[in-house]
Amino acid sequence: MKRTRVTALLGVVLLTVGAILGGCSPEPGAPEGTTTPTTPTGTSTPSQPAAEARVWRLQDISGAGTHMFNIAERIAERITVASGGRIECEAFPSGAIVPAGQEYQGVESGVLAAAISGHMNQMNVFPAAGVFYQVVGGLTAVQKMLWLYGGGGDEIIGEMYATKSPVYVTTVQIHPCEIWAHSKVPLNTLSDIQGLKMRATGDAGEIIARIGAAQVNMPGVEIYEAAARGVVDAFEYGWPDLDWTMGFHEITDYVYLSPTRGPTGGCGFFVSEKEWDAIGADQQMMVRQVAQGQVAEWYAEAIALDANALYRYIDYGNEVQALPKEIEDTFVNEANKFYDERAAADPFYARALQSQRDWKALCELQGIS
Repeated sequence: MKRTRVTALLGVVLLTVGAILGGCSPEPGAPEGTTTPTTPTGTSTPSQPAAEARVWRLQDISGAGTHMFNIAERIAERITVASGGRIECEAFPSGAIVPAGQEYQGVESGVLAAAISGHMNQMNVFPAAGVFYQVVGGLTAVQKMLWLYGGGGDEIIGEMYATKSPVYVTTVQIHPCEIWAHSKVPLNTLSDIQGLKMRATGDAGEIIARIGAAQVNMPGVEIYEAAARGVVDAFEYGWPDLDWTMGFHEITDYVYLSPTRGPTGGCGFFVSEKEWDAIGADQQMMVRQVAQGQVAEWYAEAIALDANALYRYIDYGNEVQALPKEIEDTFVNEANKFYDERAAADPFYARALQSQRDWKALCELQGIS
């Protein structure tokens, strides 16, 4: 009786073990020693392909090797990193993909995914664009930063660009006070401005023409050759360090300083509407924060570089002088007339200009210059 019970119990155990082992054996027909393929952990199946990174070609307004081009390089690198590789952004200098000065149009046509362009380059499309780049005798660099991000300035600019494509994201560059002019001839009195062949762009260029200069408009990358060949006698461009890297000390003898023509300036960051809509709200916020985040960092560097550059001009042999008061006063007076005329003819222009004037008064009341 005991042997019968043990035999029966042993039979149950063997059947159970056989069932377990049978569940672990290969499928019928599978060669011995092979296993069924499995999908590796963390990879996508063919029905769920991994999202491809969006490739952004970003062209800047400035030339390679300049401190200004660092803005584009930083933005491109930081967008790539902050997006976790979902956006692969690469920076290109002016003229690398589309003609210099046509960066905005390159985004509009879809050749570029993004661009950094001075607002003055869009004046043929937006009459008020010049007032957002720089206003003669207007906001200083610090005042403009505060106006853009705390005084509603960036929103007003965005309102203007919203009537067109591409998408205006934010202002990405606020630069130091510009050199009033580099000149091959001395500028001692107002009569020296009369007939002077001077490269000058934006609203300041029109104002310079109104006080007697023969204005010439051309991209910054063309200035060196034009001055060397005598196409222009004088020109404005940027601040001391930037102009030094452009080699302007080699082709002129005089450097005239005044905070009036370009107290500061600004460039916008533009992204094609297609690319902007494709990345979603979280990535849009990241891109905007990356762009704005380097503004003060870059400006602080520029201030230090400018101080050193002015000594280099002097050591090279350029005569660095203050712009004569007669020229400066005439220039500023004509500028105020110019802006008032524009404002009277364009309500949006008037609102943008008045917003800046009000903000400047608010800053000066508190000693912010």
